[in-house]
Amino acid sequence: NLCTKLPIQAPRASRASLVKGSARSLASSAAQQTLIAHWQGIVKALGNCLNTLKANH
Repeated sequence: NLCTKLPIQAPRASRASLVKGSARSLASSAAQQTLIAHWQGIVKALGNCLNTLKANH
């Protein structure tokens, strides 16, 4: 079952790189966008699993 095999892991990007000073604001913004995309993918995959479970109930 795909739902039970989803590898949900936080990316290894450093959280510190997201909160450092304005000198790194562009890099921070890019890192933040990467994290957002990563978590959006997880939410989408979980939503698909939920829909599958609902359809099979």
